[in-house]
Amino acid sequence: MGETIFSLHESVAAAGGEAVATPSNRREWHLSEPHYVRSFSWGNVRAEMARRRAGEGRVCLPQHITCITMSKEKRTEIQIDDGTSKKVTVPRHSFSFIPAGTPVSAVHDSDYEYLCVFQDVDVFDAIAKSMPNETGGQLKYMASVTDPLVTQVMLAISQEARDEGINGKLYVDALSQTLASRILQLQSSSQFDEEAEEGSSSGFDLETVVDYINAYLIEDLSVGELSKLVDMNPYAFSRAFKQATGTSPYQFVLNKRIERAKSLLKDPTVSIADVAYHVGFSSQSHMTTVFSKNIGVTPKVYRESSF
Repeated sequence: MGETIFSLHESVAAAGGEAVATPSNRREWHLSEPHYVRSFSWGNVRAEMARRRAGEGRVCLPQHITCITMSKEKRTEIQIDDGTSKKVTVPRHSFSFIPAGTPVSAVHDSDYEYLCVFQDVDVFDAIAKSMPNETGGQLKYMASVTDPLVTQVMLAISQEARDEGINGKLYVDALSQTLASRILQLQSSSQFDEEAEEGSSSGFDLETVVDYINAYLIEDLSVGELSKLVDMNPYAFSRAFKQATGTSPYQFVLNKRIERAKSLLKDPTVSIADVAYHVGFSSQSHMTTVFSKNIGVTPKVYRESSF
């Protein structure tokens, strides 16, 4: 996990190369020169924020790409593969979705700011298996779509990147799954079959997962890591976990960290910074923010009131 700020050519290389590779693994990332590019990666999810000049761009990568427009409304001419070009109006906070391996060319009539989220195909495939009509292998390009949930999730990912991943992998995993799930829903004429999913946690070994969380609370846990303990795909695991506990894996782990922090804060020989470290927060300031939001007082005030 880490952040980088780089030039256009470095951005191209990081995204996968300057030219099209083999047909089965097409990679292309030609865009107009950026004023800046900032990228942050969490394993199978990467966010890129940039401001680019008007002009032509072309992209084709092995990841699914969701791009949201951060600047004012603009006009764009879009061409999918070698098809007919089409002019569209792109409002602020509308998004486009580019399926993996889909060549898309665009000509922008003005400078623009955007946020792109790159997700591995596996993320979508795992969720698609839980849908009545699987669409994971038939995703279509979407242009200039306005959806409040997608906007909310994209902005949350953007903020997490700006905060240098302060909330950890579990938080980003949840955002990534929500984003992929919503896009699949928008592409499908039917919603998730909730009745068919009842009892999906049958045989779910919650005790094994909770014991692991308690033992490795200090680590930056991820949904992928936890799901492997019970041999489930990450999306099915998250749904089963919430059904079994009433809360998401991220919130469950957060609650565990807060409870352990409360216990350690009662020991005056342990510094608040050490408490933050031993319960898995990225820093003392991060623990203070989360602790205050959930308990209503800072760790320092809580400690003082315990004696």
